[in-house]
Amino acid sequence: MHTVEILLLPQTTLILASNLIEPLRAANRILGEHLFDWRLSSLDGESVTTTSGVVLATDGRFEPKLDIPLLLASSYGGAALCTPALRRQLAVAAMHRPLIGAADGGVVVLAEAGLLKGRRAAFHAEDVESLSPKYAEVDLSVARWVIDGDRATARGAAPALEMVLALIARWHDRALAEAVARLFDYPLSDAVGDEANPLRPVDTRDDLVALAMRTMNEHLQDPLSVEQLAAVVERPVRSLHARFVRELGISPQLCYLQFRMGRGRQLLLETDWPVADIAQRCGYNSSGSFSRAFRLRYGQAPTQLRGGKK
Repeated sequence: MHTVEILLLPQTTLILASNLIEPLRAANRILGEHLFDWRLSSLDGESVTTTSGVVLATDGRFEPKLDIPLLLASSYGGAALCTPALRRQLAVAAMHRPLIGAADGGVVVLAEAGLLKGRRAAFHAEDVESLSPKYAEVDLSVARWVIDGDRATARGAAPALEMVLALIARWHDRALAEAVARLFDYPLSDAVGDEANPLRPVDTRDDLVALAMRTMNEHLQDPLSVEQLAAVVERPVRSLHARFVRELGISPQLCYLQFRMGRGRQLLLETDWPVADIAQRCGYNSSGSFSRAFRLRYGQAPTQLRGGKK
C-alpha cells in the first residue's frame, strides 16, 4: 500500500484538497483494491476550515519523521505560513520523506523553507518574475507541474490533480494514471507524461507533438500509420520522429502503442467485454494479436490481468 500524507495548511481551498485526494481514491476504485491511502494532517492536529467554510477532519498532527510522501496543500498566505517552527519541521521531514511536494501556495512555503534549492519547481506565471530574485537558487518554471527527483510541485489546484496522476504513474504505472484521467474526463496529454519518463510534463512546449498525440487518442480503434500522422501535422515523417524523440524520448510509434495498450488495460479492468471486442477497440484485428502485444507490454496476458476471466 502507498500512503500519502497531505498537510492541510490554513486558507486551503476545498478544490485543492479534493484534487490531491480524489485521484488516489479513483485509482483504488479502478483497481478494485486499496492500493493507495492518505493521511490528512494539520499543524495542530485539529480540523481545518477551508476557504469555502467546509471543515475537513484530519487524522492528527503533522509528523515530520513519517517515512511516507508528503504533500503540502495551501492556497493563500504564501511565505507568511512558513513560520520558524514549520521551517524546522520541514527540514526534519526532508531527511525522512521519500518525496515532498506542494501545490498552489504550498510551493512558496517549500521555497521559503529552502527545500527547492537547486530544483525546478512550478510557480504561477504571474509570480515567477516577482519571486525570481527572492528564490534565486530555485529554477522557477511556468509549467503546470514539475517533478524533479524527490520534489513535486504544481502551480494551482487543477495542476495539482495532474501532479497526482503523474505520481500514480510513478508509484504504479502509466496505464492506471490514464484510467484515472479518463474517469475524470481529463485530457490525458495534459495530465500524464510519457512512458520513458512518466513524470515529465508533456504538451507544454511542442504544439506539433501535442496535436499528434491528440490525433492518436482519437484514432485508437482505427490506428493511423506514421505517414498519416505526419500528414495530419503537416510535417515529414523524419521531422515528426525527431520532435517526438526530443520531447518525449520515444518514437511516435511507441507512443501510439502505449496509448492503445493503456486503453486496452483500462477496458479490461473496467468492463466485462470479451477480449476480442476490446482488441477491436484498440485497433487489433484479432484477440490473438492484441494478447501478444499486451503480454509484451505488461508481462501478462489479458485474461491473467482479469484473474482468468475471458
